Amino acid sequence: MRAPKGKHGDQLIDGAVLRGVIERGLAVIGASALRALFHDLEFGGIMLEQGKAYSLKDLSRALASLFGAEATEIMMDRIRRELARQA
Repeated sequence: MRAPKGKHGDQLIDGAVLRGVIERGLAVIGASALRALFHDLEFGGIMLEQGKAYSLKDLSRALASLFGAEATEIMMDRIRRELARQA
C-alpha cells in the first residue's frame, strides 16, 4: 500500500527531521549507503540539518538526478510511509 503522494509534497520539512525520516525509511540500504546518499544530497544542495527546510518535491528532484525516476519513486514511497507513521 502506497502512502498518499500529495500529503506532504509542498510542505516544508526541517532538514534534521527529514534526515531522520530518510534514515528510518531507507534503513534497508544500510548505514554506509545512507552516508553516501546524504553526502550526494549535500553535494546537490540538500543540507539535511536543523534550520534548513525542504519539500518532498525538492528531495524527489534531487534523488531523481542521482538515481533516475524508478529508483526515486521506490525511495520516495518508503519516505512517505515513514512520514505517515510519524503523523
